[in-house]
Amino acid sequence: MNLGRYIYQKLLIIFKLDLRSLALFRICLALFIMASFLSRFHLIADYYSDGGSLPRSELINVISSEYWSLNLITGSVFGQQILFIIGIFAAALLLMGYRTQLATIICWVMLLSLHNRNPSLVASSDDILRIVIFWVMFLPLGAYYSCDRALNTSNQPLPQAVISGGTIGFTFQIVLLWIFYFNNVDSLAILLLTLLAFIPGFVWIFLDKQTYSKEISGLVINYDRDCGFCKKVVCFLQTFLILSGVTIREAQANPSIYADMEKYNSWVIEDYRGERYFKWYGIVYVVSISPVLWWLAPILSIKPLMKLGNKIYETIANNRRLIGNFTRLFLFHSQSIQPSSLLNSLAILGLTLTLINYLELVFNFIPESSIINSLIKILRLDT
Repeated sequence: MNLGRYIYQKLLIIFKLDLRSLALFRICLALFIMASFLSRFHLIADYYSDGGSLPRSELINVISSEYWSLNLITGSVFGQQILFIIGIFAAALLLMGYRTQLATIICWVMLLSLHNRNPSLVASSDDILRIVIFWVMFLPLGAYYSCDRALNTSNQPLPQAVISGGTIGFTFQIVLLWIFYFNNVDSLAILLLTLLAFIPGFVWIFLDKQTYSKEISGLVINYDRDCGFCKKVVCFLQTFLILSGVTIREAQANPSIYADMEKYNSWVIEDYRGERYFKWYGIVYVVSISPVLWWLAPILSIKPLMKLGNKIYETIANNRRLIGNFTRLFLFHSQSIQPSSLLNSLAILGLTLTLINYLELVFNFIPESSIINSLIKILRLDT
C-alpha cells in the first residue's frame, strides 16, 4: 500500500461517522436544546423583555454590531415567549427527526438569537452548545431513528457511515473544544454528549447481533392500503421501536388477511408462528419484541389499559379519515444523506474560520475591523 492510500484509509477512520451514532447524538442534543430554552423561560420578563434589566435600547451599547438576534424584533414578554416556543418546537422536531436539517438550522438560529439577546446569561457550556449546533447543520442527523427515516421512500439502502466536509469540520471542532473548554462541570456535560457522535460502528454491529430474534425477523405487519394514515403509523412503529427486518405488507395482498382486517376493523399482526393479533393486542405484541421498549408491554397489557387501549384503537379505526388529517404534514419523501458540494464548501469555510478563531485566541493577530473577524462574530464561532 502506497503512502497516499495509507493516509486516506486513516483519514476515513478518523472522520467517518456512523449514522446510528449521529442519530443517538441528535436525540440527546435535542433534549439539551429544549432544556436550554425551558430553563430560561421563567426569566423572560426580567432578562429578555424591554421591561427587564437589559432593554433593547441598552443592549446595542454593550454588544458588537455583528451580533444579531431575532429576539430584538420585540421587547414584549408575549413576543419573547413566542420566540422561546419556536425554539422549543424546533428542538422537538429535531428530537423526532422530522425535516431534520431544517429543524437543526432553526435551532441554531433561535439559540444564537437567545444568547445574543442577553450575553450576561451565557455560560461556557452555552458557547459549546451553540458551536456544536452550528456544526451539526452539516451532518445527516436524521438518517436513523427518525421520522425522516420512517417516511423514506427510496429503495436505495442507506450506508451505515458517512464522511464529508461536515464530519471533518465537526471532528476538528470537538477536538478543539476538548482542548480549550474542559474547565467546569457544565462544559463537561456538553463535551461528553459530543462523544456519542463518535461511537464506532462495531458497537452497533454488536448490539444488532445481541438484539436479533426470530420474533423480529418473522414479524409481519399488514395495514389497510386505502388508509395513508395507517401506513405512516406502521412505518413510525417500525422505526422508533427499532424493528429493522420486519415485513410490512398491504392487507389487500392476501385474501385471508384482508378478510380478518374487514372482520375486526383492524390491522393484522402476524408473528413468526403465523399467529395473528388485532387492535390493541397487536400493539402490545409489537412493543413486546422491541429491543428498546419491550419493558412497556407488561404495562400496556394491564387489563384496564388493555380495555382503554382497544377503545382508543376502535375510535381511531372508525375515524381514520379525520385522524389522517393530523398526519398530512408527514409526507413520504426520498431521503439522501450525500452532502451537496455547496454544503461541503460551507463546512470547509466554517472550519477555516474556526481554526483562525482559535489561532486568534493564542496569537491575537486578527484586526478587529477585518472581514474574517466579522464573519466569525456573525456566525458566533467566537467564544
